[in-house]
Amino acid sequence: MSDVKNSDTQSPTPNLRFLYMTSAVLFVLIIAMAGFLIINAENAEDDTPEITRTDSVGEIVNTPLTDFTFPASTGDDLSLSDFEGQHVFLSFGYTNCPDVCPATLLEFRRIKAMLGDAADNIEFVFISVDGERDTPDVLNRYVRRFDPIFIGMQGDDTQLQAIQEEYGLIYETQDNDNTQAGYLVTHTASKFLINPDGELIRIYSFTAEAQAIADEIRELL
Repeated sequence: MSDVKNSDTQSPTPNLRFLYMTSAVLFVLIIAMAGFLIINAENAEDDTPEITRTDSVGEIVNTPLTDFTFPASTGDDLSLSDFEGQHVFLSFGYTNCPDVCPATLLEFRRIKAMLGDAADNIEFVFISVDGERDTPDVLNRYVRRFDPIFIGMQGDDTQLQAIQEEYGLIYETQDNDNTQAGYLVTHTASKFLINPDGELIRIYSFTAEAQAIADEIRELL
């Protein structure tokens, strides 16, 4: 009998064996890489921070406010309760303020213009934290430079301290030889929106944009 085996049953040549092994290794590597990418993608999704959004440009609060009464630029004593039925947009400051207060009242004027006829439902109020200098007459001349309907009120320490916590109000006199009076007053620069029921509903930072504030107030009216 012949010792020669049928060629159909011969083992693969070395080149074919190498090709088979290389293909198998590449297949395993592809599977492993695909699994790695899938796991990383899942982890990346898990690590994405959850973003909490709010539609308000100001801090949302719903705080009933204590009534107050101050001498006003109108020539009368006015109380917060006198504005019942109207929204009140309010800030604290003083007429000798070199920067924040004029900027705030200019922003009040811009917001009023942006609101158009809707501004008829809002009282714009500026309460002085420097009552010793800011008499009703001084306040009248000051606020009218920005808009004739703006109202200034002469705060006094007793009543300001009574409402201080509700507004987060801070004010403090600081000596300054470069001013005529010899002092400046540092104070809260936020703006406050009060609803017709006398509740504080929004607190806007000094840097909040006028257009965004006007848009939100329009929706709240």
